Amino acid sequence: MAAEHDRPHRLADELFLLAHDDVTGKARVHPLVTGFGLAGALVGELMLGGRADLRSGFLVVRDPGPVDDPVGQAVLRRLTAHPEPQRLPVWLGTLAETAEDAVARRLVADGIVTAARSGFLRRGARWVPAEMSTAAWPAARLRMLLTRSEPLAAGDVVLAGLAVACGLESRLLWDTPPETRQYLDYLRYALAEPLRELISHTETAVGNAVMSRRV
Repeated sequence: MAAEHDRPHRLADELFLLAHDDVTGKARVHPLVTGFGLAGALVGELMLGGRADLRSGFLVVRDPGPVDDPVGQAVLRRLTAHPEPQRLPVWLGTLAETAEDAVARRLVADGIVTAARSGFLRRGARWVPAEMSTAAWPAARLRMLLTRSEPLAAGDVVLAGLAVACGLESRLLWDTPPETRQYLDYLRYALAEPLRELISHTETAVGNAVMSRRV
């Protein structure tokens, strides 16, 4: 297996790659949708790492110690700086404003994408994959595991759930039998309740953005 496939899997990085074209970097969904999805993924990274948790709908910090990733550290710092825990939807809305840019720059630092600027682009930049195979790998890896009904780590199930929440279901289930979606639904149901809740709240946030902005 190629070396780039052996790099650590970061939830938000892989969702970012799923949400953009493997060659051009063109967004597959509206930036608002991407923002909420990546906000959920960044929270998910902290939850999966034992740094944060959901309790009665509130996002709380379990371990405020240093994180060996500037993006994760910045998110954790924002959580700990707030005097009182806030409900997850509040944090999703807050983090969604900067999530895409933060994750893109993390991918730039890792050499996974580069910034291609153009005056014709509304947002001023497009994040172009350095290698198509690396950009396509998250979708290919999940599709392979799901099609074979293989066990998935919790992070992979959350990734798949967030991708579906963002309208990227076809990236995972393209040319797969109906049983593949059933298996994904089963895996999502088997997740720990806080992770299921994370996916559900992200799905709701995306739906609200679609309805309110007609994206």
